Amino acid sequence: MDYDFVPPPKRKPLKWPNGKRMAVQVTLNLEYWDMMKESEQPYYAGGPPALPDAMPGNVLDVPNYSWREYGQRAGIWRLFDTFDEVGVPSSCTLNAKLGLERRDIVEAAKERGWELVCHNYEQGDLLTNYQSDPAAEEALIDSALSVYEDVVGRKSPGWLSSSLRSTPNTPEILAKKGMKFICDYMNDEQPYLMKTGSGPDCCHSLFNRGQ
Repeated sequence: MDYDFVPPPKRKPLKWPNGKRMAVQVTLNLEYWDMMKESEQPYYAGGPPALPDAMPGNVLDVPNYSWREYGQRAGIWRLFDTFDEVGVPSSCTLNAKLGLERRDIVEAAKERGWELVCHNYEQGDLLTNYQSDPAAEEALIDSALSVYEDVVGRKSPGWLSSSLRSTPNTPEILAKKGMKFICDYMNDEQPYLMKTGSGPDCCHSLFNRGQ
């Protein structure tokens, strides 16, 4: 995986459809977290914890679990109502466990015609755990995509890794599976191409088939 450094003065004009001068994307992360894990290792929070004290995965951490579940039980439904009131669509990232455990949320997004993008299998299992084992990383991605296709009914157009933590192998794996973009990289204001050995042309970064 590689990509070019192109400063703004050397870029061609970016043209949006229908002559529009600005594009605004609002994204909601639809995430499910396991209540506990069979591990004595700290359960990776993947975001700002309600309380900072790390707990082993096999010990119930009520505040950090329940503030996340609030989003599923109440918060997302308030957001659906708000977006409906102002007539603005949202894009959503969806982890596989939420598709399995909170199907009503997925159906509500589908009923509104919102874009859904695959967002790993479960938030605590990072792709970086598999950086030295591309086959295991690909297997995890495949497991997430399989659930996505089952609950959404189509292939995911792109990917967002848990906590945006992907590996040097991730763009290649995603491009090989026909995805067009990865949302992990925060280094630009415009889309740009990544070079991979697989196609099709496909981030923030778009993938470009290498020769």
